[in-house]
Amino acid sequence: MRYFKLLLLFLLIAFIHVCVLAQDKSDNSEVYTCVQPKKEKLKVIKKADSEPFRVRRIEFVGNTYARDIDIRKGLEFEEGDIFTKKNLKKTLKKLSNLDYIYPVRLKDMDVKLAKNDKNIYFIFCVKDGPKK
Repeated sequence: MRYFKLLLLFLLIAFIHVCVLAQDKSDNSEVYTCVQPKKEKLKVIKKADSEPFRVRRIEFVGNTYARDIDIRKGLEFEEGDIFTKKNLKKTLKKLSNLDYIYPVRLKDMDVKLAKNDKNIYFIFCVKDGPKK
C-alpha cells in the first residue's frame, strides 16, 4: 500500500510538471519591443563612441527557438568590452547574415547609457527565422 501511494504521488507530480511545461509562455509574459526613437538612439551611440563606455549588458528578446548563445556568435563585442561604433556596425551586419533569425537593423535595438559608471546597455529585438 505504501508503494502504491508513492507511485500515485510521483505520477501526480509528473502530471503537474508536464502541464506546467506545456503552457504557452507568451500568454503570461510581457512582450518587449524596441521602441527607442532613432534620433535618441543615434545620440546615445555618438556619445558612447566619443568616450570610453564599457558594454555592461547585452540582451536578446523575441527569440523563441534561436538560442542566445548562438545569436551571440554574431556579435563583434561582448560584455566587458569597450564600445565602438565600428563594432556595432559590424555586429548589425553579422546578425543580419545569420540564417536562423531575420535581419537585425538599427531599429531593432535599444541602447541606454549609465553615465555615472560609463556603461552601455543593449537590447536586441530579434525574430526567429523560418524553420528549415
